[in-house]
Amino acid sequence: MIEKLKLDQGNTKAAVEVLELAKKLKDEKRKIVVAEIGVGWGATAVELINLLSKDDEYCFFDFDDAVKELQEDLDKINKNQVKLRAYGNSRKYLDSYSWNLAKVLVEGNRKFNLVYLDGAHTFIHDGLSVCLLKELIEKDGYLILDDLNWSLAKSPTCNPTVKPENMDYYSQEQINACQIVMVKNIFLDTDKRYEEIEINKRRAVFRRIG
Repeated sequence: MIEKLKLDQGNTKAAVEVLELAKKLKDEKRKIVVAEIGVGWGATAVELINLLSKDDEYCFFDFDDAVKELQEDLDKINKNQVKLRAYGNSRKYLDSYSWNLAKVLVEGNRKFNLVYLDGAHTFIHDGLSVCLLKELIEKDGYLILDDLNWSLAKSPTCNPTVKPENMDYYSQEQINACQIVMVKNIFLDTDKRYEEIEINKRRAVFRRIG
């Protein structure tokens, strides 16, 4: 997977906000747990495991085949011996990382200090996932939402011209909407436990304060 990063096209750049906050947390804590939801080609993952130490955990959520491939790649370059936790889900339409997040919450043995959500960008998956993540993030931990301006209509891979089945799954209003902004407005802007500390055209960063 990570060999695609050399192509310098598509999603080959690590998320700067994730790395900056990981460094900040490492300055404050001996051990941190970082979660990435939607791994792309592994650009952020590679930078994170070079930054983290053997006391830290990197948890990654995506399709079964994607996390398997990333696990194999990271095992080869994990010089810092960061603990890697892979959470894969099937490609069935109504299965997603939200199911695995629910299981983590039920098990009650893992909390996150930093979460980067770069998943489906749809309300049906990310609305539920954000609700779960809000309970899984430690106080003074961070949640980063990616692709605020993404929509099915604007997506080069998901717009109905390329993927006509989306016309059966979504209304035209949903296709045109920036659904991750709706998730942000409903579930984070209204939650007094969380404060927005940064927002730009692409990402919003929230800190848990209560």
